[in-house]
Amino acid sequence: MTPQQSNSPKNFTIRPALADDLPVIGTLWLKGSFEAHHFVSAVYWQEQLHTMLNDYFPSCECWVLELDHEIVGFSALHDDELSALFVRTDKQGQGFGVALLNHAKQLRPTLWLAVYEQNQATLLFYQRHGFHKKKRRRCENTRVWEWVMRRENKNAINLN
Repeated sequence: MTPQQSNSPKNFTIRPALADDLPVIGTLWLKGSFEAHHFVSAVYWQEQLHTMLNDYFPSCECWVLELDHEIVGFSALHDDELSALFVRTDKQGQGFGVALLNHAKQLRPTLWLAVYEQNQATLLFYQRHGFHKKKRRRCENTRVWEWVMRRENKNAINLN
């Protein structure tokens, strides 16, 4: 797949992540986790960083969003799971999260994800973009309540 460019005044590119991008992805993930998941101990997120960088993200299909040659957001797909979507705080609300989400939708006709119940802004974001709550459960790692959400592309052709 070729990098995607916007036609908006703020020119950005979505491209596959490279190994050299992992430190920036890790920083975005850690800061974003602190900010969006303040109800989970900061120590937990710090303890997870090594695993995320060395095991989890390398096992995912990661994409970065660059603005003026600087990474300001990323998404991670693991099969049909959108396992991460983070945009730098100072760039939120400018359409970059929507661009990453739309890109993921193009790559996967069916997507699912999990969102902490206390993260209301993110729950609403995904609901506005076609995701529906399917199951409430406790996250196996943090024991915090989360919603499993799913989006199905009704126009997709199922070849099975």
